[in-house]
Amino acid sequence: MAKVIYEFDPYEDRDELLMHQKAQDFYSALWDIHSKCREVWKREENPTDDRIKLAEDIADIISESGMHEIS
Repeated sequence: MAKVIYEFDPYEDRDELLMHQKAQDFYSALWDIHSKCREVWKREENPTDDRIKLAEDIADIISESGMHEIS
């Protein structure tokens, strides 16, 4: 069984440590945002073209981040 161990100096690597600790929260937030965007073009009644385009652009940015590679 392989293990991955991350080590942070809590004083020198404070920002990186916080990012690591909050990674699941960030992932969940991106998932929720992507789902809301998908609802615009899948379920919303009569969305404007601008609204659809914005939702698609946001969803594309999230998809390009690689979040779907994890699930």
